[in-house]
Amino acid sequence: MRFLLDTSAIIRFARGNRASVNRIDYLVERGEELGCCDITIAEFYSGAPYGRDRRWDRLMDLLDYWPTTRDAAMLAASFRRDARRRNRMLGLADVIVAAVAVEQSATLLTANPRDFQLPGLEVEAFP
Repeated sequence: MRFLLDTSAIIRFARGNRASVNRIDYLVERGEELGCCDITIAEFYSGAPYGRDRRWDRLMDLLDYWPTTRDAAMLAASFRRDARRRNRMLGLADVIVAAVAVEQSATLLTANPRDFQLPGLEVEAFP
């Protein structure tokens, strides 16, 4: 299986949250494919308290990088537009992450599953 880690999942892992570390370790041991995208990298490093850190670089190096393609960007726009029609506001970063996950046929691992209730997106709550 493929999993895209949302920024919330990366942050919990980086902070050493035991349940998060165990979940990632389990997925790695099973040989699952773990990835991130441009949004998760930018969000993670922009919130890092001391800027870049080699430990975090090593963490990112373990993840596959899945870029935001034009098709993913268009899907993100569709997610956001459809949500707005239902009077629901979705953040641009969240819909881009979701669209990359859909395009990559990946399950999104997130600590905020309620933020990602979108058609075609598989979501797993991350501890």
